Formats: sequence, structure tokens, C-alpha cells
Amino acid sequence: MQVGIDARMINYSGIGRYIRSLLNEYLKVPTAGEFLIFGDLKELGEYKHFKVKKLTAPIYSISEQILLPLKIKALPIFHAPHYNAPLFYRGKLIVTVQDIIHIKFSEYLPSRKAYRYAKYMYRRVTEKAVRIITASEHTKSDLVERLNVPPEKIKVIPFGVDEKFHPVENEDLLSSFRKKYELPENFILYVGNLKLHKNLGILLKAFKLLKEREKFQENLVLTTGGKPADGLIREACDKGIEQWVKFLPLIPDEELPLLYNCAKLFVFPSLYEGFGLPPLEAMASGVPVVCSNAASLPEVVGEAAIMCNPGDLEAFADGMYRLLTDDSLRSKLAAEGRKRAELFAWAKTAKETVAVYKEVALFAK
Repeated sequence: MQVGIDARMINYSGIGRYIRSLLNEYLKVPTAGEFLIFGDLKELGEYKHFKVKKLTAPIYSISEQILLPLKIKALPIFHAPHYNAPLFYRGKLIVTVQDIIHIKFSEYLPSRKAYRYAKYMYRRVTEKAVRIITASEHTKSDLVERLNVPPEKIKVIPFGVDEKFHPVENEDLLSSFRKKYELPENFILYVGNLKLHKNLGILLKAFKLLKEREKFQENLVLTTGGKPADGLIREACDKGIEQWVKFLPLIPDEELPLLYNCAKLFVFPSLYEGFGLPPLEAMASGVPVVCSNAASLPEVVGEAAIMCNPGDLEAFADGMYRLLTDDSLRSKLAAEGRKRAELFAWAKTAKETVAVYKEVALFAK
């Protein structure tokens, strides 16, 4: 069994985490097949155990639709981790659809032309693929309802949480990390980007309500992928809470577990997620979570978090208040969150994904 994998997005945030995690697990688990990895040779240097093939065609470009099919034409199976899959590939195509955010939030795309292209690609790729992988039942429902994809064509394989996310007992290490980033002693944490669907306006309003209601000493710390947060900083200033709000630079992946462990609680008010890794990482780190009840998030957190309507700022303020003032509830949710996170492992994700390859290989002959 030969399988090609498009790894050009390996250094992206969400999709990159997915690609890296699968490849790392494929290195550990012997399979009956052979993987050919396509992407930038420098970026894929640590994956020399696979056959690595150079491919640098830009994402969402015409050239990827020309060059990629030529590169992979001899392969019987190809796995694309995103909807920009090769339409002219003649083998068996497997596509992971992370979400349909470019249909639901067209304002993220640079032009109306880009939106039409995205919608066209979603439709054509889901028609062409012999199997579609999604990380949640919610994304599966989106594909069935919005694009009329037959449900039997879709396999739901939840993402995992990296083993590095766990409670850290070394207080000296945590203290050193706090000093490095000048973190307050007690703070509420948000990890994610600044896009509109992350709903950070509600978070700032809820935090202001919390400060006004109880005059808490806790701060709000946000790390947003290193992108400028000027608009949110202005919004915090306008709300009079700027002295309690801290925006961090990009935190390296290896330091993220320390950031979670320094937080008193984690909050995630997102309107839409194809899966939602940050709440899962927080739970695995032993940090109680307040998140929205939108899209796939209930599938991830189960009953191990306080969930709120994403438009209800008072509910978010109340959720944060309860966790900040009720030690027993905070301990209970921290324990339940860790137990919940144990259900999600990249080894399981990889095993189930390889099973899809093997299933497709049976009718690729």
C-alpha cells in the first residue's frame, strides 16, 4: 500500500499540528504500507524515514492543481489534509475537511472571487474524494447539510492532544516562565487567533463585567499567534480594563504547556470550531475551562467544562466568577477535564486514519 500525503502546510497552526501529529505517530507505528510525503524539503527534514518529495506549489494556487497531479499520478492513494486537494488526480483521493469556515465566514477571504473559488473547491473535492475525514460530528453535519455530501462517505476521526500537555509540578520552572513573560500571579487565559469567529469582543465585555461586579485581582492574558492585537488593545482601553489585560507574543509550542499551567482558568468563547484543540489542551493540563456551547466544542469538552451561549456575556462572566470563587468546583472540573482529555490521543487518530487508507486500498486495486 502506497499513500501520498500533502505536507506543504506542516508549519501552519491548526492544519500543521494535524499533519505533524499524524506523521509523528506514523513514525512510531509500523504499517503495511509506504508513505510518500510532499512538501518543502527543509521543512520536512525530520521526516527522512519517509520518502520525501519536493513540492512547493503555493496553497490555493492554480499551480498546485497542475503540479500536484503530475507529481502523484503514479500513486494509488493520496491524502490531502485540507480542501485544496488535486482535482485532476486520477487515483483514490482521501480528504480531511477541517471545517467549512471559508463558506460560513466569507469575510476571511480576500475577495468575492476567492469565496467563489473556495465554495467551488469544497463542492468539487467532496464529490471527488472516495473518503472524507472530519474531526467532529458537527463538521460532518455541515458537509451533509450545506454540500449534500452522502453521510456514509464521511469518517469522523477526532483529533488528539499531545502528551506534553499535562499538569506541571515544578514550581521553579513555572516561576521562571512567569518571569520570562512578565505574567501576573493569577490570570484567566485565552489561546487562539484574532479572527472574528473567536468572539473576543464578548470575552472582553464579560471580563469587564466580572471586574466591575467583584473587583477581582485576576488579569486576562491572551496569546494570539503573534499577530498584532492593536484593535483589541484599543477595545480594552475603551472599556477601561487595559491595566488588567495582557497580550503575549507568539509562544513557542514547547512552552505552551507551561502557559496553560500558570493559568487559573481557561476561557474560549468561539462561535465556530471544526474541532477546538485549545480547550482540550487546557483540560489535559489540569486547567478548568469555560467555553461556548457552539459547533463542535460540546463534542470536545463533554460535561467537563462550563459551557455558555457564545452571545451571552453575562453567562461567561458568571462562569468565570464561579471558577474563581469556588475551589471545590475548580478542582472538580480540573479532574474531570483531565479524565476527558485522556479520550483523545493522536495515536488513536493515526490508527483510525491508517484504517481508512487500508479500506480505500482494498478497492483501489
